[in-house]
Amino acid sequence: AMEGMGEDGSTAGIVPGETMSFLDLLYCAMLSSANEACNIIAEHVSGSISAFVELMNERAAELGCSGTNFTNTHGLPDENHYSTAADMALITREALSHQLFTTLCNTVTYTVPATNVSEQRSLSNSNALINPSSVYGSAYYYEYAHGVKTGHTNDAGYCLISTAEKDGIRLMAIVLGCPAVERADGSGYELQNFTDSVTLYNWVFDNFSLQEIVSSSEMITDVAVEMGSGVDRVSLRPSTVVSAVVADDTDISAIERQVVVYSERDGEPLVAPVSAGAVLGELTLVLNGDVLGTSELVASTSVELSRVEYMRARLAETFGRPAVIAAIVVLVLLAVVYFILVARYRALHRRHVRDVRRARAERERRCSAR
Repeated sequence: AMEGMGEDGSTAGIVPGETMSFLDLLYCAMLSSANEACNIIAEHVSGSISAFVELMNERAAELGCSGTNFTNTHGLPDENHYSTAADMALITREALSHQLFTTLCNTVTYTVPATNVSEQRSLSNSNALINPSSVYGSAYYYEYAHGVKTGHTNDAGYCLISTAEKDGIRLMAIVLGCPAVERADGSGYELQNFTDSVTLYNWVFDNFSLQEIVSSSEMITDVAVEMGSGVDRVSLRPSTVVSAVVADDTDISAIERQVVVYSERDGEPLVAPVSAGAVLGELTLVLNGDVLGTSELVASTSVELSRVEYMRARLAETFGRPAVIAAIVVLVLLAVVYFILVARYRALHRRHVRDVRRARAERERRCSAR
């Protein structure tokens, strides 16, 4: 566990043969940056440090990190151990999706219970943005900050990953390679990983705001409806309010609205009945090529089915089928043949009747002549 420890590495004073819970090791790693705790965790999880580091690199690649390569668990200097601010953002965003990590990185102080070789340990978070009692003093405390982790070596400088939330805006700031600058009054050094982070946050909070771009009651478009009872179109509205963090001087009217109506996209007509709230499309808001937000588009009202239109459509559909058309043609032909045969029969019958009458009249005439 003590492999690779450097002179400028942090430690929680864990010694060989000491027994400690996995959770306590996590607190040692997160609050005190304990390098040995990171190695012990790696051994516990993967059986060896090298196997754990291999998993670290695999997970980083899965998250889309293209500028990262890990060679150890704790970040002490190694020319083949490196990352970027962008990759750190990807890793941190994933980490913050897990409640345990969020709890760990927002804990200000923690007491590790006594172990088999040590009295209890009192840990203090090194992140001065959330801990006014940190080793770096109270001057950097920032009321809107949450987590995440400090880091420092002589080679890397002072580093900090943090988040902050104010007025519904949540931000992440990552600063790397910051110096410690001696104060003009000689009162000590200013750690610019903290001051630069606060400067970044204040600039965003002073110049950006969470603004409602589209309300859930706004009619975005309408779409044709077939077989509606007294209605041939239905209006679509967003299912939710669409808000976005934009610069205060942003022209809201300049935000592009990309509307997709599913029936039009798929080339299939929308047919009644349609229920209010039915999802019929989607809205995407775009500013300068960046997607600000999306929302499903739903029917604002219900459209009932017209029985007359339904029957008309069904009849048209039925009589439009080739088999039905063929059957009708056959029936028509049969009817024509029938009427021809009937007409011919009647003509022959009339001729027969005339012949019979003529023959009868001729017999009667002959009888009279006798």
